[in-house]
Order: sequence, then structure tokens, then C-alpha cells
Amino acid sequence: FVYNLELKDGKLTLTSQQPYFSINMSNRRNISQVAFSENSDYIALAMEDNSINLFFKLRISKQAFSKKLSGHWSSIYNLGFSKDSKYLVSTSSDGTAMVWDCGNSNQKLILRNIYTENQVPALFLNNSNIICCDSESSFAVYNLNGEKQLSINTLNKIRMIKPMLTGRYVSILTDENEIQIYDISNNKWIGYIPKCSASMVTDYQFNKDCTYILIGTQDGCIYKYVLAEVLLHPNEKPKKIIKETSELNKIQTARPVIEGRNSLVLSAGASYLQSPFLFSLNLDAQFRYRKKLEPFFLGIG
Repeated sequence: FVYNLELKDGKLTLTSQQPYFSINMSNRRNISQVAFSENSDYIALAMEDNSINLFFKLRISKQAFSKKLSGHWSSIYNLGFSKDSKYLVSTSSDGTAMVWDCGNSNQKLILRNIYTENQVPALFLNNSNIICCDSESSFAVYNLNGEKQLSINTLNKIRMIKPMLTGRYVSILTDENEIQIYDISNNKWIGYIPKCSASMVTDYQFNKDCTYILIGTQDGCIYKYVLAEVLLHPNEKPKKIIKETSELNKIQTARPVIEGRNSLVLSAGASYLQSPFLFSLNLDAQFRYRKKLEPFFLGIG
């Protein structure tokens, strides 16, 4: 279901209880990813059979036309539309990113041998350029003709990429829990947002004009930085705007201590609940293999 929202008195509210768009997919394979175009005309669904269902919504009625897009041979882990909603990009664990023309449902471009081990998706920087990882620690920018415009090595493992301000700037979350910011138009690094917590960053988001950033961490906290201040003064402390979800329920779980791309994973954890009193320890071992087959896991805990 897709619903219309509008801003009233500073709060998002439903304009109607009736959905703007709805579709019953219970007779098809499971949905793995969903994306919506900014002009609200298109809805894209990635399915378990590695295909994409692209819906064009008629604004004057509740009807929608559907097209099936096929080309990937492994699971699709991200979908994203360009700002003008003309193109859709899909990223798959088969090592490819495909660009589709929403108007005629044809394949516009295929980028091969991109780095997908860290599952960082290919994204539109603007209406004509795409950014994606080309190694564990580097990213590249391509135009819609498939020509590489630039490549930058961040020297750290990339966990997340997010475009900023009409595609001129891009932010990179590294495995050091730092957010690096690059000026793509001038091909240079301009600053970084330092680690704000010992807990792992799970997501972050800029406001519309990129004057501040919200950073969410695994311990349930959200931090706020004023972007100009932290770039000029990296030691600037963030403002914690949301604390842990519950002070009574404190849970601490260790991250995996041994992890390989196609190897054994060991993890351990401990939890403590104040009332009623509960204490537990756990050890988990998994074997991950994802080179030539669909990912599968064997484990004992």
C-alpha cells in the first residue's frame, strides 16, 4: 500500500485513509526490495526470482500498468530512481548494476564487475551520473554511457554511500564509524564527521539543505551534528537527541570476532534484564559460503 502524506502544523498526516496505490502480490514470489519515484508515478518491486516489477501509476484512477524487467541472475539488494524519475537502477549480488528506462522498460546500461561484497548499492548522484563501489575501499562515478568519470580510494572499507546536494557532494560511511565527505565536481576530500559513539553506526541522514546530520547507532541513540561546525572543528561533540529506548532493559551483544567473506563466523553475546532478573550467555558459529551459489548458512548455537 502507498499512502499520500502532507505536512500540517509541522506534522505528517494522511490526506486520505484510502491508499494512493495498492497491489496484491500474494500470488507471486516474495518481494525483497521496494522503491518509489519522487514524482510518485513509479513503484518498483524486486522479487525473489531476481526480476523486477515496475508499476506506472495512473494519477486519474487507481489503475497501474506493470512491466517485468529481467536480467539479473542473483538476488537484487537495492533499487533506486533518478531524481527526474526517468531511470531506475538495480544492484545485484551477481556483481552488476543495471539502469532501466522507466518510459519504455528497456535496459539503458549495465555496469559489470562492480564490488558487491559489502552490499553497498549503486545510486544516482543526479539525473546523469551513477556512483558505486569498485573495490572494498574505493568508489567510482559513471555516466549513463557507462564511461567512468572518476575513482577515489577512501583507504577504509566502505559501509554506506549517500549523495548530497544535487550530486556535487557524496558522503561515505567507513568501517571506522567515520563519515567522509567528498566534492565530486572537484575530485577532492573536504572533511569528515568523526565517530560519535563506541556503538556501530546503523544509518545516517542529512536534512534537505545539508546543514545538519542525524546519526543513528546500534545502542538505540540518535546524534545530531551541525555540519559546518563539525567539518571545521572535528573534535566538536554531537548532541544526543534520543537516548536508549529503555533504561530498564539493557542488552549488550558483542560483534562477530571472526568474519570472512566465505568462511567461519563466530559471535558471542551477553544480556542482562533488571526486572525480572535474567542473565544469559550465548555462542554462535556459522559457516558462510557465497561464491558460486545463492548465500546459505550452516550454524550451531
